[in-house]
Amino acid sequence: HQLDVPQAATFDNPKDKSFIIHFNQVMDDNFANEEFTREIAAQHMSVCLRTLNRRLNEYYAHNFKEHLKKYRLEKAINLLNKGFSINEASFKVGFSSASYFSTCFKAEYGFAPSRLVAQFT
Repeated sequence: HQLDVPQAATFDNPKDKSFIIHFNQVMDDNFANEEFTREIAAQHMSVCLRTLNRRLNEYYAHNFKEHLKKYRLEKAINLLNKGFSINEASFKVGFSSASYFSTCFKAEYGFAPSRLVAQFT
């Protein structure tokens, strides 16, 4: 499972390229903040919420909330593969609960994060 993030180079329109570059940077800068929401993302993007939602629907196969969750899970896999515990990884990527993180992880990847952690013990 790889997060389907459009790369700016795939767009011919400079406005689309600029939006994707900016959105990807906002995600990278804020994903670890458990309080990060689409409202905050829209603020950082200097667009209204409706515009953010509309543009994201054009570029992504899922909504902001789902994208953020997938983004966080992907970042967490990197941490788990580096030997971080489930608790450490889940909080570092912005989940407020390790049990919710584990539930989301299993739903996304089909196995529990403890399977990754087990390879380091």
